[in-house]
Amino acid sequence: MKKGCLIRLIIMSTIFVAIALFYLQQKFDNIFDLPKQEFVLQNLRNEIDKKLDFVKDSPQKINLEKIVDNAKTGLGFIKDLPTDQINNIRDKFDEIFSDSIITQKELNYVRQLFKKLKK
Repeated sequence: MKKGCLIRLIIMSTIFVAIALFYLQQKFDNIFDLPKQEFVLQNLRNEIDKKLDFVKDSPQKINLEKIVDNAKTGLGFIKDLPTDQINNIRDKFDEIFSDSIITQKELNYVRQLFKKLKK
């Protein structure tokens, strides 16, 4: 086999493998990400529930619990989010629960966040 044929064969096979890998990644990426995403989502739900126990009772806490419960029952929109966005939601809830008091401003922020994510 000539050097030119061997180089062409290597180049063509490299291009073919790259195209095949790209196609498989685009086509089946959601299948491979699903278990990891489900674990992160379940972990987020448990963390929010635990942190709500330590928040002082107030009308804002009751409203936040309702918002979170509604989000839990309709989690279809959160399942479509990438893991980094779910982690950003976790960080936002950490900020909200840091002082164990929920203000009206924080409650409005959570409402807007879930409305924005549902779209």
